[in-house]
Amino acid sequence: MENYIGIEKIRYICKVMGLQWTKHSLEKLRNRKINCNDIKNAIITGDIVEEFQGHFSSPIFHVIGSSEGGKFLRVVCTANKNSVVVITAYYL
Repeated sequence: MENYIGIEKIRYICKVMGLQWTKHSLEKLRNRKINCNDIKNAIITGDIVEEFQGHFSSPIFHVIGSSEGGKFLRVVCTANKNSVVVITAYYL
């Protein structure tokens, strides 16, 4: 299971390599007044609640975690062994 991407791998990439952002995600985050540090914190503190193969070559993950202020966020991202790309996020 060397290629398995789970929450520990996603957290590691987030901490060490940082996150990548789609244009869509940046627009939505701005509109929803969510900052990038909140997304990072949600991934580091959160858990995968949904995982599926979408139209991306890598699986899509729904992670629920908390912002720096303690509000719950759902982060939708895709990941492979080298990167985590944020697709969208919203407060619950």
